[in-house]
Amino acid sequence: MVVQTVPLRALVARAELGLTVLCGSSGLDRPVRWAHVSELADPAPYLVGEELLLTAGVRFPGDVPAYVAGLVSSGVTAIGFGVEPEFPAVPPSLVRACADQGMPLLAVPPSTPFLAVSRALGALLAEIAVREQRMLAEGQRALTRAATRVRPVESVLAVLATVLGCRAELVDPATAPDDVASLVDRVASGTGPVRPPPGWVTTT
Repeated sequence: MVVQTVPLRALVARAELGLTVLCGSSGLDRPVRWAHVSELADPAPYLVGEELLLTAGVRFPGDVPAYVAGLVSSGVTAIGFGVEPEFPAVPPSLVRACADQGMPLLAVPPSTPFLAVSRALGALLAEIAVREQRMLAEGQRALTRAATRVRPVESVLAVLATVLGCRAELVDPATAPDDVASLVDRVASGTGPVRPPPGWVTTT
């Protein structure tokens, strides 16, 4: 199963959450898979990457740069700091450490429970799943129609190129360029996924 992601900016754009970007705005296109709440002084060992780490600073670290460095090394996408009840504002030391290490930092207002952030992320992920399922169904129908036309091979290739947004060509391994012929041989002889050259879909 493929776990979907959403860009951080999609979550920030949810006006009802009231999230404020304090630093790291250049990282708003980073992917987020899930929101995780942790008040550990060092949550890094328990993370798998691409989290929005939510914390209210209940056990605020003494060495803030080291804390942020651990999250960076764990692949955390961003930190969401809940303002109040522990801190009336996001600690300046955390803002500086995140800015220095390129970690996006969001201020979560007192009116926004962490659960609301998690639910909003879940809704965004569900929207992507529904959209992809619809695209797959529409693509399957288009391919079925193409296969029943007068020139089915050419029609199917044209639909593939449109649906996948790439270049699709019918190739003969005997006359194809070496890299394409090699790819065709790998596809024909194997059962696992094969990565084609960028922008290519080939068929024999």
